[in-house]
Parts: sequence; structure tokens; C-alpha cells
Amino acid sequence: MKEILVFLRYYPLYLGVFIVLVPIGIMTYKWKRLDASFRLLFLYLVCRFLADMVMLYYAATGRNNLWLHNLMVPLRYLLLSGVFYYFLESPKIRYWIRVSIPFFLIFAIGDIYFSNHTAGRTDEYLYVRYSGVVECLLMLLWILLYFYEIFRLLKLKSARFLVAVAWLLYYASLVFLTPLFYYIYRSQGLIIQLGLLENIPDFMEILAVLITTVAVSLPSVRYD
Repeated sequence: MKEILVFLRYYPLYLGVFIVLVPIGIMTYKWKRLDASFRLLFLYLVCRFLADMVMLYYAATGRNNLWLHNLMVPLRYLLLSGVFYYFLESPKIRYWIRVSIPFFLIFAIGDIYFSNHTAGRTDEYLYVRYSGVVECLLMLLWILLYFYEIFRLLKLKSARFLVAVAWLLYYASLVFLTPLFYYIYRSQGLIIQLGLLENIPDFMEILAVLITTVAVSLPSVRYD
């Protein structure tokens, strides 16, 4: 515990780990009124906080905590895809979420193994190669389908709503990758192969343009 306090004194940004206690406290108070989706969300937040505390301790003691970060990838998808399973009403979409869970868990476990099969100890573990990106794409798909379901059920014939969703997705991807690209491409002698990560902003911009195309195609003169 002493190591964590010293670490937080020098790196106060990591105090953000404790923000998750606020929704955990609120959901604990309202537990009897929570449905299955929010109980899964509660479980995820608790698991995340516990994992963050262990990772914080490892960082404070100068040890590699990436093995725990890797384990959180399949666990996070299991719980958060379950949240959207209950959010969504379409039986077809729910079916595909159920199908995706075991396949993703197998894929993520395999990715963890093959990304670190040469590591002798957890101290030598590296970040997973592919499962983090696949998780993001799958969750974006379920979230987009949830937005679409709201759009359809409430009959929100609003071009503004779709445009906002489109560019929210684009800038959500760009805000983290832009500074990363800046340092990579301007650092002399530093060569980092990002693979598909380099194309994520392009993919997201294409998606944003496609959604915008649907928005401006709506039968509304003023697009409101």
C-alpha cells in the first residue's frame, strides 16, 4: 500500500483509477432496481477496479503488469457485450452477440498465448497483437446497432442525429491516435510497425462518410 501512495504522489494522473468507485457506489445503492444489463455493467466496473489496483501495485513496484491488461481484454468483452445484449431488442442481433462471445474468447486467449509464447515469465509479457482491435470493432458494431435500433424504434428521422453519431465515431478514434502518430513519425531513428492501426482513422472516416451519406439521403429538406 505504501508503494502505491508513493507512486501516486509522483504520478497523480493515475488517481483517475478511483473515479470508478462513484458509479459503483451509486449502483450498489440502487442494486434492487438494476436490470440484468446494469448488473453486468456493475460487475465489469468492479472487475476493472480490482484489476486496476493490482496493475497500479505492479507499476509502483516496477513490475510488468501487461499480463493482467491482456486478461482484461476477453473479460471486458464478455461483460460489456452482455450489457448490449440486454440493451438490444432484436433477436437476430442478440443471437450474433451470443455467437461472438465464445469465438472471441478463444481468439483472445490464443492471441495472448501467441503474442507471448516466448516469454518465460509474466514480467516479460507484451501487449496483445490483435484481440484489442477486434474487441473495439465488435463493440463498435453492437453500439452502432443499438443506435440504429433507437433510431428505428423511435422513428428519429433526424439527419443531425446520424451526422453526430458518424463524427463521434471518427473523432473518438482520432483523439488517441493523432498524438501517437505525431511522436512516431517525427522521432528520428524510431521505427514502429503499427500495421492495421495506421489505417484505423481512414476506416473510421469512411464509416463516418457512409453514415453521413445515409443522413443526407433522408427525405427531409432541412435535415432536422
